[in-house]
Amino acid sequence: LAQVRRRAQWQLPAAARGWVGVAIGGLAATSGPAGVLVGPLLLGLGYRGRAYLATMSIAAVLLHSGRVLGYAVGGAFSLTLLPSVLLLTLALIAGNRIGDALRHRISPALAARLELVAPLAATGLAVALLL
Repeated sequence: LAQVRRRAQWQLPAAARGWVGVAIGGLAATSGPAGVLVGPLLLGLGYRGRAYLATMSIAAVLLHSGRVLGYAVGGAFSLTLLPSVLLLTLALIAGNRIGDALRHRISPALAARLELVAPLAATGLAVALLL
């Protein structure tokens, strides 16, 4: 939150990066919140602007594809799910394209704030839905 108010710039210490990745991977394997946690991780690594958004976009598609592949290998995927999986993949890509187009219509200051607030809002929503 301090970053939103421009009072502090924080980056994840280099020594902690590997451990945070392991923790996120462990949580993803046991309960699935990796997508919600990748945004704050990338922000903590110092990603900003288009580099942050491009990396998040690729991560979203890869996380979705990897999860589906894992389900398929584990026998928990049926071909009847394929249309839904493809639709979600296309929706992720389309949403990223639309978001990129809209980003050019807002001020850089607002874009920077949205980069920080959006992961917080997504995390809060995810926790609220779990309760």
